[in-house]
Amino acid sequence: MKLNRRSKQKGMSLLEVVVAMLVIGIALAGSIAMIQSSNRYGLSAAFTSIAQQQAQTIINQMRANNVARDTYLVYGATNKAANNEPQYNFETLYDNNLIAQNTSNFKSKKGAACPAPCDVKQAAKQMAINEMATWLTSLEQELPQGIGYVQKTPNENYMVYVMWKASEAKSDEEVKLKTYGIAVPFSI
Repeated sequence: MKLNRRSKQKGMSLLEVVVAMLVIGIALAGSIAMIQSSNRYGLSAAFTSIAQQQAQTIINQMRANNVARDTYLVYGATNKAANNEPQYNFETLYDNNLIAQNTSNFKSKKGAACPAPCDVKQAAKQMAINEMATWLTSLEQELPQGIGYVQKTPNENYMVYVMWKASEAKSDEEVKLKTYGIAVPFSI
């Protein structure tokens, strides 16, 4: 005996279609937000990696040119906070006019090797000036508004600072430049 049962439902109702579209819309919005944040954090990671490589470059050059290692310094002792710890406020350090002035001095002094007769210390000093000027130019080219400098710490070690500015978009209308940076301590 053949039963002839008919199902009353032959398709999807309009309500089911609307709910399905809503779920798909929410999923798409979430995936777009994830892609945007992944791009932002990926770019930040790339800049940090470049900064680390640049810091290592100047550290290696200072170690190789030990005769003129203090020629690489932008200025003497490390900025200290109230608790006698090094200061890592990159906004303040980036906007320091003394740093900008001294780093431009390296670029203005860049030139050929010292004229003859030239002793080893003079040649090493000119090489340090040239390396520092090249390093600063490289920072400007590889990082957005990139700057860097080297300081001698009170305990006769050194600190390399590399900083850059990148946009921090809160919304389409509000874009703010934020200063990022790294500080790499080392000794020779």
